[in-house]
Amino acid sequence: MIRDRLRRLVGLAGLGVRRVVGRSTGPGGRRTIAGVVGTAVAVALLVSVTGVGVALAADATVLGSDVDYWIVPESGESSVLVASDTPELGSVHDATARIDDGADYATPVLTRPIRMEAGNAQEYVLVVGVIGAPDASNVAGASPQALTPGDPHYANGSYDGPWTGDLVATEGAARVLDVDENDAVTPTGSNRSFTVVNVDRSSGSPTVDLPIVLVHLSELQVLVGADEHDSANQFLVATNDRGVRSELAGLYDGATVETRSSLLAQETVDEGLPLALAIAGLLAALIVGVLFVSVTIGLEVLDQGPELSTMQAMGIGRRSRLLVIGVQTLATAAVGGLLGVALGWLVVFGIDRGIASAVGIPGAAMFHPLLIPYGIGIALVVGLLALPPVLWLVERASSGSRVI
Repeated sequence: MIRDRLRRLVGLAGLGVRRVVGRSTGPGGRRTIAGVVGTAVAVALLVSVTGVGVALAADATVLGSDVDYWIVPESGESSVLVASDTPELGSVHDATARIDDGADYATPVLTRPIRMEAGNAQEYVLVVGVIGAPDASNVAGASPQALTPGDPHYANGSYDGPWTGDLVATEGAARVLDVDENDAVTPTGSNRSFTVVNVDRSSGSPTVDLPIVLVHLSELQVLVGADEHDSANQFLVATNDRGVRSELAGLYDGATVETRSSLLAQETVDEGLPLALAIAGLLAALIVGVLFVSVTIGLEVLDQGPELSTMQAMGIGRRSRLLVIGVQTLATAAVGGLLGVALGWLVVFGIDRGIASAVGIPGAAMFHPLLIPYGIGIALVVGLLALPPVLWLVERASSGSRVI
């Protein structure tokens, strides 16, 4: 008895699924296709918006050949942080030496706005102190590769090594100071001077038009008095080894390790934005999906009045008819969910690559594997929410009542 009933339920459910396939591939199947497409668009919107939110909330992993990490001091007090206007990291040259060989390039980064003089020009520029290296990654939109390798003036902490005076300028800095290669630049009120060794016009960075110059870390430390504690604002580590992050986390107590993408977005993205994006995507998917499925399946039911009456005349009971149409509705939503997840993956991929190409911030969107069951699950929820109006129409059509 139970087995027969189970077989009957499976048969009716299979009939509902076959109705979706038959109507979508046969003549007059535009309504079923519209229901599938509508659900797919809604789920794709959900997946893409949630993918952006996931990337923001999870500090999305940097894509590409390099994985750049920044060690950033926390605002709280710590014994390793140097007391200053803002928290800084101390003994940064020693910390550089302790980093694993897996790092392609590592440098402390000290930043200060300083008024510079060049000829008749006197302008404030952002001076960035770094350690030079032939294979150095871009810092603040300019390449340190033209700087003399290493940090000669540091001289193992004595700060009496040769003063290189090397300076790399972005195009924006060269424009405001009206300088080119081999021109002299002097900090206002200082007896030290720098020489422009390169104007970096090829980085393609969004900061290329900003007045930023790179100099050796130790030379900037001497200018601003940061040599006393060998301090810097941040620490950049460029590597293709994602396992380095755990080692970097133990380099300084009272500091956090951020990816390049999360650090660039950190100041402009509110902490509640990922949640707001997820909620907005969910609501939009539910509203759009329910409207499409209920309207398209409902219109089909209205056209199937004679067919439903025939099913009733053949002895197919009320519950069985409702089950067939209910399965048809859920199957339509499920197929739309599968297509929507695939479409959402393409949208997330396009957003990620597009933003990375346009503004140089990779990891703007992330397709997490959990988005697959999430998208399909929401599609089924759409089908369930669309069931009440659809089944009401089935009742009216079966009884021969006029539906206005």
